[in-house]
Amino acid sequence: GEEGADGALVCAEAVGGPRCAVLAFEDEEAQIVMRWLICGILFGWVTLLPVLLVQPNEERPRQHLFREYLLKPCLLILPLWILFWVLDCIEVAIETQIMHPFFYFPVVHMLLPSVLVCSLMKLQAADEQIVLEQRKSRQAELKKDSAQFQPVAIEDAAPSLLKELICVNPVAMVFLGAVASIPILVWNLLTPLSTERGRLAQGFINIMYAPLTFLQVAFCYSVYNFRFIDLPKLYMTTFGLMLSLPCFVVWCLCLMCASRYGRQDMLLVERQRLERAREAVGRAPPAAEFSDENLVDLTEAMQREFEFINSA
Repeated sequence: GEEGADGALVCAEAVGGPRCAVLAFEDEEAQIVMRWLICGILFGWVTLLPVLLVQPNEERPRQHLFREYLLKPCLLILPLWILFWVLDCIEVAIETQIMHPFFYFPVVHMLLPSVLVCSLMKLQAADEQIVLEQRKSRQAELKKDSAQFQPVAIEDAAPSLLKELICVNPVAMVFLGAVASIPILVWNLLTPLSTERGRLAQGFINIMYAPLTFLQVAFCYSVYNFRFIDLPKLYMTTFGLMLSLPCFVVWCLCLMCASRYGRQDMLLVERQRLERAREAVGRAPPAAEFSDENLVDLTEAMQREFEFINSA
């Protein structure tokens, strides 16, 4: 067989491995950056600014999406976020009300994050399209360069942003639900994804964040009735509620839904690998019958839950 990446694809049966390779031809996903952006919905400019300052690699189109979709909105909302944060610090320092809590909390923790959520959902849809284009073009290029091309069976790319919203820490999910569940639901419905894995994740977003909209409405109502002098009580009450039985039940439900999504997504990946492997082998001579074990690799990852490894 040949050496290097092409050799891994060309020599199909020399090492006695699966008939089909499992290789993703797209650029790697920026998983850590996605987590920082989820934190940005809660903490605002503190975690958004470092993401915008990251210099994208010129040869990685997926990295350019962050500045393309977030730079212009952040030029608008980041100064406002910082201004409101400074004013709030001054209020606490001099113990004098400058803004009513009903004006500060909905604007800083709901209105401005909703602009960010809109951009993030559009970014997720654009990222999905780039992955599809890269897979198509790079696989065609490899087939053109290799006379004996090993069949490839790869599942749909994971929707990184939606997956982080589903599998986030349940405590963080409760806070996300209290401030941004409504915009997350709205923009999730207005930005449909084209892949089956993307639609599965969007379905679980609707299931998990729809009940949390009541929490956001309750938060707005409580802030409307709070005075500036009662803000310390609001913070203490919030942390007290996080240790209450209702919140504990919500955490358990969030964990159950996240686990359910992980199992459903894993079954979908397994089905897609097998279906696409059978289709690829059916087009590649000789079109013999293979068992599932010899057709495509379905080894579970050791370091990550509900994931399969890629192999050639």
